[in-house]
Amino acid sequence: MVILQMTAGGTEQTDSDTVGTSVNQSVTLSKTDLRYGPQSWRPFLPPLGIDPDETRQSEETWYLAFFDLNGTPEGLTMYQNQISPVKVTYQAQNLSGRMAFDVYGWGDSPRRYWTNRQTGFGANGYMVLGGAEPGETVAEAAPLSETRPYQVIVAGRDPTISGLVNLSFDRPWSGLDALHITADPAVRKGQMTNTTAQKGSFYITYTGGNEVDHTLLMVAVDRPQPDSFKLTITSAPVEAL
Repeated sequence: MVILQMTAGGTEQTDSDTVGTSVNQSVTLSKTDLRYGPQSWRPFLPPLGIDPDETRQSEETWYLAFFDLNGTPEGLTMYQNQISPVKVTYQAQNLSGRMAFDVYGWGDSPRRYWTNRQTGFGANGYMVLGGAEPGETVAEAAPLSETRPYQVIVAGRDPTISGLVNLSFDRPWSGLDALHITADPAVRKGQMTNTTAQKGSFYITYTGGNEVDHTLLMVAVDRPQPDSFKLTITSAPVEAL
């Protein structure tokens, strides 16, 4: 089960680390939180492959989880000449195979949705390789429905109350390449990072002209994880750069 040390929903705040004036939020996932899969794609219109190597996308299966990030990135606007990214720190234990991170966000009125581009020109993302032996498939895991809008359960929320989130991309290829994942916040549009480091950090940036109201981080692993697998994510906005 996912463990929340602090959420915006009002649960007890136990993490006192701060970045600027924002409190860090820590979330710990286990293998049972990887509830979606096996599947080769992630939500978008049309669905996106998960592997940055497009030649392998249709051959692979992944298991997915979604969870809230604490804070939203701010981009350059006519009123603001600095960016404010969200810093994400991860720590994996007993990771088997590859683990990919992607980001989703929404905002504006009427609501618009955005995600990062992980293939082609301007591709960005973050992938971690682990060396643990794979485990058994979680019995409750099932692929996402391909019917739009995509409805995803956010780890740590009660799905009967507020755990379901719609990811609704209404026009083909609209909303791609406004949010980015970068290892260096000075490189605002990001890059692809491949690492074996089981602990590290990256940043979520935004280069669109609208205000982002909410962000979700998606994590995907390319095989069933062992029972001892854990992933801890800590996130918070950082001061404007």
